[in-house]
Amino acid sequence: MELNDFALPIFAFLDGSEHQQPNITAGRSIIIHTPSHTIIEVVDMDDVVEMKISPEIITFDFVYHNSSGMKENHKMIVQYTTLVESELKDIFFEAAKWYSDYLTWEDDNIFNEED
Repeated sequence: MELNDFALPIFAFLDGSEHQQPNITAGRSIIIHTPSHTIIEVVDMDDVVEMKISPEIITFDFVYHNSSGMKENHKMIVQYTTLVESELKDIFFEAAKWYSDYLTWEDDNIFNEED
């Protein structure tokens, strides 16, 4: 009998359920940092017209340089965490790197489809 490895990655996307309508997470980028149980939503600020965030909500801004060399402004919004804000700094940097790697992978997929 083969044993399954049930280890979780450090970061993973959270996806809503299509069977439950309305699917309030459709079209959103929500990730979890599994070691700290921190749930972060990533928002492409170049696509946002207006956003109201309460001052007590923890956020982190970062810039992704896409495969075409353009800058894309993003904001991470903490939806849930077991940590205090000062403990999130390294997680934000790791999450920005992880998410940027995902965006680069997506860019590569788009360019490969065009060929």
